[in-house]
Amino acid sequence: MTNLLVKLFIKNKEMTDVTKAKSRYGVLASMIGIITNSSLAIVKLIVGNMLNSVSIMADAVNNLTDSIANLMVIFSSIVANRPADEKHPFGHAKIEYLSTLVIAVMMLFLGFEFIQSSIKSLLNPEPLGFNLALVGILVLSGLTKLWQSSSYKKLGTTSGSSELIALSKDSLNDVLIAIAIVSSLIFTYFTGIIIDGYVGVIISLIILHSGFMLAKDTISKVLSEAVDYEKANELIQLVKSYDGIIDTHDLVVHHYNAKIMATLKVDLCETLTLKESHILISKIERETEAQLGIHELILRVTPIPSNDERFGQIKKIVQNFIDATDKRLHTNDFKIVDTETGTDVIFELDLPYDYNDEQAKEIMTQLAKEIKLMNAQYHPIIELDRAYVLKKIPQDHDI
Repeated sequence: MTNLLVKLFIKNKEMTDVTKAKSRYGVLASMIGIITNSSLAIVKLIVGNMLNSVSIMADAVNNLTDSIANLMVIFSSIVANRPADEKHPFGHAKIEYLSTLVIAVMMLFLGFEFIQSSIKSLLNPEPLGFNLALVGILVLSGLTKLWQSSSYKKLGTTSGSSELIALSKDSLNDVLIAIAIVSSLIFTYFTGIIIDGYVGVIISLIILHSGFMLAKDTISKVLSEAVDYEKANELIQLVKSYDGIIDTHDLVVHHYNAKIMATLKVDLCETLTLKESHILISKIERETEAQLGIHELILRVTPIPSNDERFGQIKKIVQNFIDATDKRLHTNDFKIVDTETGTDVIFELDLPYDYNDEQAKEIMTQLAKEIKLMNAQYHPIIELDRAYVLKKIPQDHDI
């Protein structure tokens, strides 16, 4: 069914444009959601009102919230697809974060309202009606949500949309809600014990949790998350595979919907001429962009005196210090500059985020002492920084 809708709704020529294709997949998924969620919400509102069931009413509003969320996805997809302009040179893709945050706040508000209603129902329970037609409606609701979740997941995976993957998980939550309500009605019918208020509280907590997690994830993206290790390692290993690249460091990635922009520092042997370095870097940027789907990759070059014997000796001392102290430490951007008063040994030291200022100062002092013990004429100049990658640097990542 989903494949048929894709063929009818998305033209082949649109598949070549990543941004447009992602927008079309988002609109298609949202239309599926609006039709199914609105239909379920209307039926449940009628049935819940007839039976005076707070849990069914809460689930109806949950479906209605999903429909509004689908509308917001359509809105953000249309706006995000607008081209860059003078005031917004990076495009309008981040509008999806704003719309998602609005949905999260709305979910939190509705969850809070219904948990109050559920507690009142729990304290003052009222008898519920029961019939097989109602159970059939709820079972149909669960099956519909199960198909909806599958469609969201398929469309989200195909288009690379994290929003649709999130909607898929939310739909699975709705399946669990439907199971909970049916179980509540059957339990009450056979035992006479009314647990509708308890089920209403559970559903409200699910809505609150979903809203909270959605808001948390969205705010995290707005604040710019660290790069995922696997994705970062894929880019790093590809760049390092080119002859002439000694090392890479300080990867920074920015996402603008389907567009990805990245900057990366690369170490090159200082014996390469400026022209040779420029040709190599241009080639890497062009080919890496094509292979990994990056819209713009900017490589910053640092010349490394790899043929200088002192360079290898200093690296060995620094690596031994890291192995003995904390293997999460990482160094890069080495420079050896001879001056009238000695030799400046300049490099960058990346620290884990759990290091405070006092620990950072102590590590820097100890490392500087190790270098000066090697040669009293060395003047260590250590620049402290933090890594932008979510997990630790690969074990084989050279310093």
